[in-house]
Amino acid sequence: QDLQEKGEIILHAGDSYDPDGDKLTSHWQQTDGPQLNLSAAGLLQFLSPPEAGENGAKIDGNMPKILAVDANQEGKYSFKLTISDQQNSFQAETSVQVFDPAKGRPPVPDVVSRVKGHLFETIHLDASSSADLDQDNLSYLWRQLEGQTVDIQGKNNAKASFFASTPGKLVFKVDVSDTKFTRTSKEVTVLIANQGDQLPKAGIKVDKTFFNLGDTVTLDGSDSYDPEKEKLTYHWRQLRGPKVLAHNFQDAKISFQPLYAGQYIYALMVNNGKNSSFEDYLFFEVGQLQTDRSGTESLDYGAYPPSLETIEEGGCNCSVVK
Repeated sequence: QDLQEKGEIILHAGDSYDPDGDKLTSHWQQTDGPQLNLSAAGLLQFLSPPEAGENGAKIDGNMPKILAVDANQEGKYSFKLTISDQQNSFQAETSVQVFDPAKGRPPVPDVVSRVKGHLFETIHLDASSSADLDQDNLSYLWRQLEGQTVDIQGKNNAKASFFASTPGKLVFKVDVSDTKFTRTSKEVTVLIANQGDQLPKAGIKVDKTFFNLGDTVTLDGSDSYDPEKEKLTYHWRQLRGPKVLAHNFQDAKISFQPLYAGQYIYALMVNNGKNSSFEDYLFFEVGQLQTDRSGTESLDYGAYPPSLETIEEGGCNCSVVK
């Protein structure tokens, strides 16, 4: 659930796709909250005019659309998206908690997002830089999301800890609350190595970060290294952008031709046979590169204008499709 000030809500289905290339229909429907008129929502994509529906906005085209709708009342707004081709359909749900900043603002979680340690050590989790813009007192709740279960000491404090009894990767989040709101932090990734071991390091490079449609994109992870000189294996994953299917995620270099314009983020993790690295991230854009009369280059997204949000997740600090 997202938290945002009252005003414009962006409903974004732009990353949806059909692997067979079939024409898609997207249908947004409000399921809870103060009533909004989705049929009158502004289109942020202009492939075709909207078909107004009784309970939502139904829009046809080769790609799902992005809607902008005004939410001027406080409350929780819930929505359901249905994506369909001629044979199948898929549904997803999302919700937004809208608040009036004049009546109070939510806390701002801030955590140390990458922590490394060794077996049989006490590992520390730190959210003490979290803040509340209204100077309210804050409460905390640490939660483990991934890895061998550990006993979190001080789970209701800004700083918590646990004893590392097994090597591997663990993931945590913390809920930070004031008297009215709760916000969840970004993930905290903890890598535990055996005593005396050093972690490998992943590194991605690319020759440019703006590509025309039809260009071949090559992501190069060969700058990754292991301090102990062990052989590395490579593990890529795509985090943002229209799905890319045709490349090998286990090679040091991966190459592909994106079919759609948009903004993409890829992550690379390497393993030396004993320990894994933190992920490295790379952001790039795909569109039609144009040059104006002054010689300034810009990227035309055509029918895929991005909705931008700044994230800082595990070392990635970049603008991404929301």
